Amino acid sequence: MNRKFLMDILDTSSPSGMEKEVQLLWLDYMKKFSHKTESDNIGNAYAVLNPEADFKIMIAAHGDEIGFMKTELLEKL
Repeated sequence: MNRKFLMDILDTSSPSGMEKEVQLLWLDYMKKFSHKTESDNIGNAYAVLNPEADFKIMIAAHGDEIGFMKTELLEKL
């Protein structure tokens, strides 16, 4: 992994349920290392290398991050 890609991934917001932007970034990066890249309707993004091979390996990871939304500001009394 190169440093620019790592920094781009870290700078891309991806709270749970809104990971599409980071997935698109990852899919674009993986195009040069795989035969095909895809995503599905439940939020999985994956790259396939040598799809016709008899032996397959899957490496999985999460692309989301814990996100918080501040909805109320309480002032210190």
